[in-house]
Parts: sequence; structure tokens; C-alpha cells
Amino acid sequence: MQPLYRGGALPTAPPELAGCVLLRNPRQPWAPWFAAAGLDWPEPGHGPSYEDAGLLLQAAADGQGIALAREVLAEDDLASRRLVRLFNVQAEDDYRWFVVWREPLRCDAGSFKAFLAWLRAEGHASSARP
Repeated sequence: MQPLYRGGALPTAPPELAGCVLLRNPRQPWAPWFAAAGLDWPEPGHGPSYEDAGLLLQAAADGQGIALAREVLAEDDLASRRLVRLFNVQAEDDYRWFVVWREPLRCDAGSFKAFLAWLRAEGHASSARP
């Protein structure tokens, strides 16, 4: 499947994003990614903005521009080649996940501990992906 944006003529280096439509999501700012890519650019103030990450990814798949998204949200689209990763640049984000529960725990403690171990392993596997 060939990318639709610009007829498949995609940027090959981060500085080439200067001539591209950058799709925006207020919860996933571009500025930290720019810094991780070595670019001293401000947060884009124009271009399409999507509150919903699913709509952002759909817009990118439809060729409307280039999106910045958390890998966990885009992994199915990346696996199916509906979307492609342009650069091997990753920025830290402010999102953290917490497992919380109310005491006393109303389930089998062994099963719950096994679930927590699996959840940790999945989290580490996800963060270790290139």
C-alpha cells in the first residue's frame, strides 16, 4: 500500500517536514518531537487539528497530512502498512499508566498478581520497540 500524502513523495529527513501539512492533536504536541529530532522549531500554530486520536490517524491515512501519534494507538495501522513511520525519532510524553484498585481486593490474589506481571511485561515490551 503506497502512502496517499503527496503521492507517496514523503520526507526523508525531519527538516523536510517544514514543507508538509502537520496534523495536530492538542494532547500530542509536536514541539517535544521536534526537539528529539534536533529541530529548534516552535509548536505549529496552524493546520488541521483533531481532538480525537482516531480521527487524526484516519486523516493521515487519507493523505491529509503527517500525524504525530503514540505508537500504541497507531500500531494496527503501522502493522497493516496503512500508515508508515517516517523517522526513527521518539520523544518522551507525559502520559503514564497506573493500576489502581480498592482495598480489600475482591479477587484471587494470585490471579491479580499474574495479571500485574503480564501488564508490566507488556509495558516493557512496548517501550522497548524501536
